Amino acid sequence: MSGIARDKARYYSELEKFVKVCKKLNRSGGAYLVIIASHELYRFLYPYEPYEGFHNRMPVKFIANKIVELNDFLDKSSRAIKFYDFDVKKFGAGASPDTGLEKKTSDLYTSLWEKFEHTAIIEESKKLISSRIPGKIIESCIKGKVVLDMGCGSGRYSIALSLLGAKKVYALDLFEQSFAAYRKIARGKGLNIEFREGNFHNLPYPGDYFDFIFCNGTMHHSTSIRKSLAEFKRVLKPGHKGFVYIYAKGGIFWDTRKKMREIFREVPSGYTNEVLKIMFMPSNRFIFADTWHVPIEEHTSRKDLECMFKELGLRFRKIISKGMFDLDRVAHRSAEDSVMWGDGEHRYILEKPDVHNSGNRYKS
Repeated sequence: MSGIARDKARYYSELEKFVKVCKKLNRSGGAYLVIIASHELYRFLYPYEPYEGFHNRMPVKFIANKIVELNDFLDKSSRAIKFYDFDVKKFGAGASPDTGLEKKTSDLYTSLWEKFEHTAIIEESKKLISSRIPGKIIESCIKGKVVLDMGCGSGRYSIALSLLGAKKVYALDLFEQSFAAYRKIARGKGLNIEFREGNFHNLPYPGDYFDFIFCNGTMHHSTSIRKSLAEFKRVLKPGHKGFVYIYAKGGIFWDTRKKMREIFREVPSGYTNEVLKIMFMPSNRFIFADTWHVPIEEHTSRKDLECMFKELGLRFRKIISKGMFDLDRVAHRSAEDSVMWGDGEHRYILEKPDVHNSGNRYKS
């Protein structure tokens, strides 16, 4: 067995221990230790940790050693600390069990985006678009064009798209509460953005309507990526392009995300946020909590996703982000990186073919 294989096996064995002890702590009053340890594990699953100046050069060996340390911390803490009789579920009980998954998702993201400083996050959003979408696409497909922000969430990217030169942005999300704050900001800036409630599987727009569609990190939180892509295609003009970012699968990174969601089912998101705030975690990191609490998160392999594109008749080109955090930048550098990050992340430029112009070919 190679060193990488041994480290991988060691990590997964320790991950099972981590889940077991975290669940026990959640029930015994030590959920704050779970949040501290989970934060520490999650931040070092990425290829780069800016607050430590850390680049993950030997990721599998490093993360295996890290989770051993964290299990030791949790074990010693659970024996050394006597917890108060406190049921964490009583802290911000959250949505009713009858609340739909989509509403729970909206509630979670609304609470998270409230923690961001608006001006800084808009500037960061502009930079992220510029680092993740080729400049030629921004110039030819966004500037002066009618753009749909499909799953706008807070609306931060809707504002960024407008500031990057879009003629008009249509911003759509399931519930108004998600974008209410940023809609006020957009109006204050005099930006041509139309916010609206709507569902991915039945977009409230006519077919062949948009010059460009921006769908960043939202389809995997819907109940069907395939149905969302079908609607994406329907409302896009023939011969025009769009951008999608969808979670991948495989590797230690994505497998650990699933396990963390299992742990945090027992912890209200409000409690998680309070502990992270006490830790003085930077505000732009509160989105970490979406990993732990979001009720719908579908992971898809590159092979399966590209099969969907083909079956739906969408032309596609995978693009690689330049962002230091982005897994697609590092996922396929080596066998060890693939063990760590699986298929990385899915970022694609998609095009709806123009059936009336058979000579139209995909151009990036």
